[in-house]
Amino acid sequence: MVLIRAKESKNSKLFFSDGKLAGLRIRRNKNPVFRELQEGDTCQFRCEVRYDKDSYGHKYLQIETILEVVKTEFPSWSILKECYGIVVKSSVSNDRLEIFNPEYGLIRTTKDFGGHVEQDDFVRFHLTTQVIKNKLIYGAVNFLPCSKEDALMYFENNVVAINYLDDEKEMFNFASPEKNFYGEVPFKETTLRPILGDIYRIYYCEYKYRNKFVRKIVDYERIEKGRDDTTTVRGQLVVSFKNKRQANNPKAYPSFGFVNQKYFIPGMLLKSADIREDCYVAAHMVLIDGKSVVFEVFPLGR
Repeated sequence: MVLIRAKESKNSKLFFSDGKLAGLRIRRNKNPVFRELQEGDTCQFRCEVRYDKDSYGHKYLQIETILEVVKTEFPSWSILKECYGIVVKSSVSNDRLEIFNPEYGLIRTTKDFGGHVEQDDFVRFHLTTQVIKNKLIYGAVNFLPCSKEDALMYFENNVVAINYLDDEKEMFNFASPEKNFYGEVPFKETTLRPILGDIYRIYYCEYKYRNKFVRKIVDYERIEKGRDDTTTVRGQLVVSFKNKRQANNPKAYPSFGFVNQKYFIPGMLLKSADIREDCYVAAHMVLIDGKSVVFEVFPLGR
């Protein structure tokens, strides 16, 4: 196990982790081997253990009796799994940051970042485990900035079209032909300043932040065909409302609609075009893998 956190005082607790199933807290004065240990050093423990599962179904190892401890010569941190991620706001405190890793989600750090990395930096780190109140908790140590190219291969990506822009609210929307893959992005969260109908490959992460679902763009690349690969269809638009109350309100905008019973029109485009009821329209769209994403709609015959 690796010593992942320690205070200098003689009777302070040491925190060890195997980075897989186990975490251990023990006082420095419990064994002479502990006296000269530095963070990142590895010890081999011979002990009595039992296996258990936490409330999330994660298997963890509970150390009951330590029989022997030997310091090893492994390089610092080397037995812990090396991972990549991006630094994001902490879901617990505005004064702290966390690391998002595509495999393990939001990961706590064992100490403050100390100026080594900042929000939105890509990082390389070593994964730790601690058992806290019978729950297996993942953590990060030895984190350092890394290149974007090294980290991006571990992130999810998808091809999307820009289907809504609002300069006044300083935001844009993207959408994919995949069901439920869309999002609103404030300008302040990215350097991307797209044009309606542009097609991008976005790299992203998804997590819950204070009980709110977040889909954060971590990088992007424009696909050359972009707006050049557009199609226009004309036909009957049929709109729908979320409930009867909205449907009976003459000032309410529809929640969504379909042109020719085939092409989906999101509510924000209907509002932008001031469409409140069924009508004949022209819809501009781009094609992604043969499937359409509408980015403009215009009523005809008004």
